[in-house]
Amino acid sequence: MTITHHILLSLGFKQLPDQPNQYVYKRFQGCLIPQTGSFLFQDFSVPIINFDDLVFLLDLIDHQDEAKLMKYPLHYN
Repeated sequence: MTITHHILLSLGFKQLPDQPNQYVYKRFQGCLIPQTGSFLFQDFSVPIINFDDLVFLLDLIDHQDEAKLMKYPLHYN
């Protein structure tokens, strides 16, 4: 499945005003490349061309944010 404007919005991205094809998810900014149906996060060298890969990266971003809010219990082995 190619990545489109509508898919990005449905996943929680916000389009940046006056900047076509520029989006932000939480604090991560990127650019939609409509010709190829891919998305390139700023400072990330590989464009995301697969919807499942994009969802996986968003899960990692969300997990990182949750880790800052919740304290994980210490484990003693």
